[in-house]
Amino acid sequence: MGPLSHVRRAVARCHPLVLKPHWLVVSLALCLQPACASEAVLGDYTPSTCDFADPPSDTSDVTLYLSTFWDDPKEMGTLDDLLDSGRVYIYSKTPKKTRVAAQLQLNAAFENKKLPDVFQANGGSDVLRWVRGGGEASAVCPLDRLSETYGWGDAYFSRSLEPVSCLGSLYALPVGIHRLNVLFYNRTLWNELKAADSTLVEPAELGSLEQLLDQLGRIQQLAERPESRSFVPLAIGAKRAWPLSVMAFENVLLSIGGGAYQTLWQGGLKNEDEQRQAQLERALGRMLDNLRQLVAFSTLNEDVDWQDAVRQVGSGEALYTVTGDWGWAQLEENQLEDVVAVAFPGTESTFVYTPDSFAVPRESGQDGSRARGFLQRVVASPEALLAFSESKHSIPARRDFDASLLKRAELRETYRKFTDCSAGIGGCDLLLATSGLAPPPGFDSCFDDIEALLAKAVTGTIPQTFYENPRKCENPWPPRSPEEAAERLVEQLVAVAHQQFAQECRLPE
Repeated sequence: MGPLSHVRRAVARCHPLVLKPHWLVVSLALCLQPACASEAVLGDYTPSTCDFADPPSDTSDVTLYLSTFWDDPKEMGTLDDLLDSGRVYIYSKTPKKTRVAAQLQLNAAFENKKLPDVFQANGGSDVLRWVRGGGEASAVCPLDRLSETYGWGDAYFSRSLEPVSCLGSLYALPVGIHRLNVLFYNRTLWNELKAADSTLVEPAELGSLEQLLDQLGRIQQLAERPESRSFVPLAIGAKRAWPLSVMAFENVLLSIGGGAYQTLWQGGLKNEDEQRQAQLERALGRMLDNLRQLVAFSTLNEDVDWQDAVRQVGSGEALYTVTGDWGWAQLEENQLEDVVAVAFPGTESTFVYTPDSFAVPRESGQDGSRARGFLQRVVASPEALLAFSESKHSIPARRDFDASLLKRAELRETYRKFTDCSAGIGGCDLLLATSGLAPPPGFDSCFDDIEALLAKAVTGTIPQTFYENPRKCENPWPPRSPEEAAERLVEQLVAVAHQQFAQECRLPE
């Protein structure tokens, strides 16, 4: 893959590197040679990664340790693109299969002091959990001096930096932004169904979840006709629990309205408002009912992962799927023109987003030059952002980016939409995704059961992939019935709504 075929390992002249297990290992030709004692350092001694030493002017290969939870071949190809833009020469990888697994591994790394140079995180809770009040107490490095040096504050959307900032300091650098409240559909299959039933409403014109459910019912009837081609009305990736969670919270709950999403994830019950709690409980019950109705239009095959669900829409084997706009990256070139994505019905005026970001753990005895070079010369590079955006279908987090360079119209439209929402134009609301607001994996062992409880409550089963990570909650497991799972789910969610995670870091809405 370009320069990746020219491989050679490097040895640091000042500090020999010891291989740390489990991290993505990257040898960089980025002028990232660790600084010797005579080289400039932005911070004060005692030395640590938060010093972010100034890399020397000469180019040398240096090994960078990077933690990532991208494991899909196309996602890893995206990372290749990002790293290629920084003249990367080699990496070997043992990525974790989910964000949860990667975060649990990272938790252990912080405890054991066997840290990567840089780790990938969703903007919000995954970063803020390590801030711990800021300053020297923070387990991650503030990037303020780098931001001032390179002008990141002016170059980036403020709403892309807010989720990774606390008390005025920046703790991670975003590389791309995804939208999560998205309904994908196959245009050719839709046209065939429309020809058979002229009363069907264009997906972009469905104004509510109820209208979508009604339409799915009629589409199911068309699918059951003997002369109809075989297809699934709604494809769902059932192999893992998180795709259903995205459908539940960022789409269905949001479409129910009444501020239920904000109440749940932004500490809406912190004032012990009994009336508001009752409203939230009703909204969560309705969410579960709606989800059960939706999954009735799917096959719920545990062999089908989220990527497969998107590809089924691309091939016409399914009409709809609900997932983040990262789904575009799973489609083959010949499928792109046949797929359309619209806001999930009832959420048109809301942009639910997550910024893919990179943060730097605080570690003594290192000077941070490798991380500094990676952040500035790769993550912040417009050329890298363009390559990353095209292959992962995320929009650049920089507001000074020339959007005309984005090749696909969908990317240019998403960038425009986020720009307008950030500026408060067009009555659009920006909401951070659940992963950025909820307690992060490993912080509350019982909250880690949420996605499995949701799956059990809605589908009656728990994906086997849930058991890939050790379960530490002492509550009895598994739930004996979907009803018990639903009861425990609502109880835990209501408890979460009483106090927003990392509240001291959140800007007032």
